[in-house]
Amino acid sequence: AGKIIFKHCFNLRYASYGVKRKFIAENCTRPELEKYFVTHLNFVDYRIKYDEKLLINSYVAEVLPQILDFSDNYNKVLLRADTGRGKTTAFIKDFQKHRPNSRLLILVPLTIISDQNEKDYGSKVVFLTGQSDGFAHEKARKANIVLATYEQGTKHLAHHTFDYLVIDEAHQLIVANSFKANVIRELTALFKESKIIGLTGTPSEVFSLLGYKLLDVDVEKPKQM
Repeated sequence: AGKIIFKHCFNLRYASYGVKRKFIAENCTRPELEKYFVTHLNFVDYRIKYDEKLLINSYVAEVLPQILDFSDNYNKVLLRADTGRGKTTAFIKDFQKHRPNSRLLILVPLTIISDQNEKDYGSKVVFLTGQSDGFAHEKARKANIVLATYEQGTKHLAHHTFDYLVIDEAHQLIVANSFKANVIRELTALFKESKIIGLTGTPSEVFSLLGYKLLDVDVEKPKQM
């Protein structure tokens, strides 16, 4: 059920609150499934207390140096920012500028996300999906930045050293019975020596219990005159 719900919700992540609620009302057939809809539609829990807050004008890239420093200090970080603020893009475009001697593995839940990033940033990163050939896998062994689907990261990169591990849609770590949850747990165990940065638009305080520091990246509000 989790896999089906995830795929149907994916294209509605940018929708308005009302549209999302209508979608749940029309498609959630059992009360116990509502938590999956809420998670995969990127609803935000405004009651969460964060360990740190960073303000931006438009995009996460503006504060990437502070994010990396925060990760260096605490090892496991959950970064919350609204969808469309360039969370993954910031790491693809600017990671090497701020950490030129480090390696980064970015994990994404769907091949379609990898394919879109490859179209936009193919020259900056090595991409691994289920369709990747041996040449791509060979390049991934030496590349400074690798973007892979969750499954490919587990299968092919477990014995490689990455200084930083970025997990897109990290809230799936704690969604009970999520179709990706076991894969992510396995990955975080395999890369326990790496600094882990989870990316999400829908954080949970459960991450605090798992040893993560919660980092909120939000748009600076105009000052009232």
